[in-house]
Amino acid sequence: SKSGKSSIGELWKSKHKAIKYKYNFEYLITMNSNILIDDLEEHNEESIFHLINYTQLNKLKILLISKSTLYDIKIKLNDLSSRIKVFDSYFINNPDDEMLFNVLTKLVVDKQFIINSSEIFDYILKRVSRSYEDLYNLVNKMDTLSLEKKRQLTIPLIKEIL
Repeated sequence: SKSGKSSIGELWKSKHKAIKYKYNFEYLITMNSNILIDDLEEHNEESIFHLINYTQLNKLKILLISKSTLYDIKIKLNDLSSRIKVFDSYFINNPDDEMLFNVLTKLVVDKQFIINSSEIFDYILKRVSRSYEDLYNLVNKMDTLSLEKKRQLTIPLIKEIL
């Protein structure tokens, strides 16, 4: 979660002139277009099955985005399960220290924090769990607390959250 899967999907959609599946099955099969399916687990299995068949039959592209690996998704429809398991799949692993630093920097810049010391980054990176979602949640909490208390981002403020 919060690793950028949907953003990558939107870039893919733009590059491949695809349409995003949003319970618009009838529309999609009339458009003869590539298809993006985000949050695969949240959609009707039968519709996904038919969309995969449709894209294969019409030599179209389909991108499936999921929070789980294709082998970990609990799919009841056997035909859909077998179709999905032949797809190429890619994983976004938890960030290493360098990626964690880059993501933290981006999130802090997005929130327009003023950082007066690199010690703040060091402090956060030594204490935050190694996941995109936890880092995202931490920065949001820092933003909320600094606005509530009308204080700059400091180590004592961060200690209140951690």
